[in-house]
Amino acid sequence: MAAATDDGAAPVGTAADARRRLARRVVAGGIGTALAVAPALTLRRLRHMRAEARAIAPLTLDLDLEGTGPALQVVVLGDSSSAGFRLDDAEQSAARRIARALHLRDGRAVRLRCAARNGATAADVLADQVDAAVDADVVLIGVGANDAKDRVPSEVVETSLTELIDRVRELAAPDAKVVLVGVPDLSVAPGLPWLARAVVRPNVRRVARVQQRVAAAQGVPLVPVPREELTPDIFAADGFHPGPLGHERISARVLTHL
Repeated sequence: MAAATDDGAAPVGTAADARRRLARRVVAGGIGTALAVAPALTLRRLRHMRAEARAIAPLTLDLDLEGTGPALQVVVLGDSSSAGFRLDDAEQSAARRIARALHLRDGRAVRLRCAARNGATAADVLADQVDAAVDADVVLIGVGANDAKDRVPSEVVETSLTELIDRVRELAAPDAKVVLVGVPDLSVAPGLPWLARAVVRPNVRRVARVQQRVAAAQGVPLVPVPREELTPDIFAADGFHPGPLGHERISARVLTHL
């Protein structure tokens, strides 16, 4: 026990107490440093993923299924996940699973066209992909991960997504069904460096809230990807994009709205 001070006051603390206070300051400083370098690590990881993406040939998801009546026109707009990036076979994609399921329902012919591209934000889809929705009967929109990754301001995401849905309705068939696939919480993706999770999580959740507002205002169904379902087995080999199981679950959720 520490001795009392000469004036009878209580002791300031033991040497052990001082060491504990120092240790706490060191730990706090370490966490602060880690959070400070997290954005740099995130950018490094994403640059690496982009370099890998350039070396991988994109899948062709377009599909024509013969059947009765005029073909049901299904169009997919969005980012790399919508494009089936990192899948080994186009048949594993949510787009083709949905097209084949719709064909099996009543034997109607189905014409699937996918305009989704790697790296697309909501603004990119509006600028470069929306024209593919001309005369579409079903339009699936899967975008948001890149808006979160690039920290696009909420008001920009909201404006782009609202204008995108408005434009789709102008171009598509009069009774077209439009479905928006929500951005998942990619902070739990196994391929993401753990130091980057604190940076990614708030941005993904922010974009998800924007999607909820837009979907409610526009009256379109929003298909969520629950955080509890984001287990390692639903991801592709890169630990970031959805794998076959992820696409299977997404397609099942989308089909409940079609």
